Amino acid sequence: MARAPSAVPDLTKVLAAAGSFVQTVAAHATWRQELEMLRAELHAERNPVTRVRRIDAFVRKTVADSREVAAAFERLRREAQHTDVRFDESVLMELLRRTIMGERQ
Repeated sequence: MARAPSAVPDLTKVLAAAGSFVQTVAAHATWRQELEMLRAELHAERNPVTRVRRIDAFVRKTVADSREVAAAFERLRREAQHTDVRFDESVLMELLRRTIMGERQ
């Protein structure tokens, strides 16, 4: 018997990949302090567009600096593409913001 599609998409793998990305960044001494500074900036920033831009810039820097971080981000993108939810870059950056800030998903 075929299973009916769930009304609520399962985002477990996407959330796990986002957490893994943040942990991978934090594991690098080079980026650990920058991640803490980003958290403080995001906490103070109320403009959602500015928050997305700051996270995007941070992701670009970390991905360019480390193959391991780049692989973790690519995994996050792959997982996001394999859901029933449409993840554009701003949604992905908001997911990362919530993960970075330790907010419950």
